[in-house]
This record gives sequence, C-alpha cells and structure tokens, in this order.
Amino acid sequence: MKTGPVFRVCLILLAALATASGVAAQQPVPDKDYKLITPPQKPETDKKVQVIEFFSYACPHCAEFEPALQTWLKRKPKDVDYRMVPMVFRDAWKAPAKLYYALEALSQARLSRGLIRDDITARLVATRTPVAVADDSEFPPDCRAFLRRNYLPFGDLRVAGVTLADADSLGGRRFEIRVPQEYAVVSARGPAAGWLDGTLYRGARRLEPGPHSYRGPRSEGRMAVVWAPAVQRVGWPVRRRSPIRPAPGGQRGPFGAYF
Repeated sequence: MKTGPVFRVCLILLAALATASGVAAQQPVPDKDYKLITPPQKPETDKKVQVIEFFSYACPHCAEFEPALQTWLKRKPKDVDYRMVPMVFRDAWKAPAKLYYALEALSQARLSRGLIRDDITARLVATRTPVAVADDSEFPPDCRAFLRRNYLPFGDLRVAGVTLADADSLGGRRFEIRVPQEYAVVSARGPAAGWLDGTLYRGARRLEPGPHSYRGPRSEGRMAVVWAPAVQRVGWPVRRRSPIRPAPGGQRGPFGAYF
C-alpha cells in the first residue's frame, strides 16, 4: 500500500514516541494505534512531513503526553515540521486556546525559523495584546525592554500595565500607555479614589497610547494601572512588594512583584 504524507506522519510519531517512552518500537496497528484521516489532507509543503498536535492547556491527557513529546522533538528528523493547534471541546477551554494564539506571536521558536519578522513590539501594540509570557533571555533586547516597561507580573505570565511614580506634592502622577486596552487604576490599599486624565475615576476605562495622568490622595501609596480583566479576576492587588508570597498551591500570587 502506498503511504501518503499523513500516514507517514502517524508512523513516524508513533514509533518515535514509543521509543521515547522506553517501549520497544513495533509496527503500529491501524484503527488501534492510529486512524487514517479520510480524505487525506495535503500538507502545507510537499518537501516536509507535517506533524500537527491538537491539544489544550486544560487537557490532563495532553499534560501526560508532553514529556514523551518533548523527548521526540529534541531529535525529530529535519524533514519533519511540527506545529500545535489548540482545541476547544468545552467552554472552559476557550480562554486557553485564545491565550495560545496571543503567546504564539512571541515564540522564539517561530522567530528562529523565520516564520515571523522581529517586530514583536509593533505587533503587541497593533494587536492590543493584553497578555504576554514571562521574561525570557532569548527574546530580542528591544522586546525584553518593552515588556518590562509596559507589562506587569501576573502569576507565571504578564499583563499590560505600568507602575506609577510616587505622587508629587499635589498628589499627581504621570505615566505613559503604549498598549491600548481597558485599564483599572489600583493601589496597595484598595480601589483608586482620584481623578484620571482630569475626570473622576469611577472604574476601568479604555486608555489609548500616549501620556496620561492620575491625581489622588498621597495616602494611597504605591499604585499601578493594570489591564482591567486581570484585576476583576483576582480582586485588588494587596501583596507587599517583597518578598513575593506564594499563592495557594505554591505558585506566585498575581501582582506580587510590584506591591
């Protein structure tokens, strides 16, 4: 039987993963170890075998499969192209799928493969990206600097936002927004109770790129302007600046790095 690209992908992946798992490689059995895709799908390029993983960050089986997959990826043949496609089988999986596509543009792997230009900063602004990955030494220097200035720690990720400088004698604080989004003004003491851009602050509002100002009681202490959905999810960030206290489950709590 003549095998097409999709069939060869199944054989390569199954055999490689079996070896990576410490199981003696055996000939895969149709309809038991794999299923053929009918009708066969044409790969994006005829020069490479294409492996596509359909997954979800919320899927426990995907998490169990990951170690064997990573072992295979380290030694996959050069003529094999691997990519991931997030799946949504239930409503709770929608947010992780959206997060994957938001983070994909920042992937160093895609940069090194030449699939996207090194224009991460411009793309973050143009797409109004509110969530970014944690710092990575492999990111381009300009990208790292932009992320540090315009995003704030949120657990293991970062969300759009900036910390505000100490208030002047009249309680004023000036800041600049680069990523247009809906932002909330928060303090270590609770909800902000001042004036944002000359109007009374009554809740989250959309801020466009450019200079902005906030004026309020100096007693509010340290303050930040943070992507509003993140604040709405976890409540007011009241953690102290140092040290970062562990959240339930041993993970870092959101906003711990700047309050």
